[in-house]
Amino acid sequence: MRRGCARELAAHRLMCPLPHMTMPRATPKLDGTYQNDGPRTTAELRAWIRRALTLAPELEGELIRVIDEVVARQRQLVEESKHDAIRALSEGFAGKMERLQRQLSEKDVTVSNIARYFEEVVADLTEKSHRDPKTKLFNFDWFMERVESFLAVEQRVRWCGVGVVCLRLGPVAERRGVARKLAAELIQRADKLMYDAKGSQSVHVHPTAVRVVNGELKELSAEDMQGAFAECARRHA
Repeated sequence: MRRGCARELAAHRLMCPLPHMTMPRATPKLDGTYQNDGPRTTAELRAWIRRALTLAPELEGELIRVIDEVVARQRQLVEESKHDAIRALSEGFAGKMERLQRQLSEKDVTVSNIARYFEEVVADLTEKSHRDPKTKLFNFDWFMERVESFLAVEQRVRWCGVGVVCLRLGPVAERRGVARKLAAELIQRADKLMYDAKGSQSVHVHPTAVRVVNGELKELSAEDMQGAFAECARRHA
């Protein structure tokens, strides 16, 4: 039988009264509402069609095929709707995460700027606390501590200068235990040379160069001093 004829025959049979067809009835529930006892799955629907409609095999197959197509189309629409909803939720969540990340980045930048500002303020205040407010020179105690710390550790240079006194740095073991005493002697020698020049009204301050020998400062020879002055001049240029 052709498909068109089968559809017309199925429509005609469905429109005609079927005295033997049994329709599903609603069963009353305890709360006063009704529950339909009809088919709940496609398998139950096919069984109900065979039992209640008693159609010809061709019409029954055509009807079941059409119902399956409708159910499949509705299922596809439901799945597409579900995917669209999930996609919309994902896009909304991604947008929220992006805004949150941007806000966190802005807060991190703000916190970093504030931290850097306070670091600069603390460093500036620390620097000012180590200097005389009038002369802007280092406080003696802090300067003494810095020189002592420099002498007590290994250095990559051969010479250091304290005022007009150049010190040739030997092995750190020679000066670590007497670093404080050496620092005081270096400062004292530099002050003495400055005051001597001032007392004699000299326009030049004569520098000197020393090295550590058995925990004491010893002046270098005249020949070694010239090399020491040149080295210190290059270091402080």
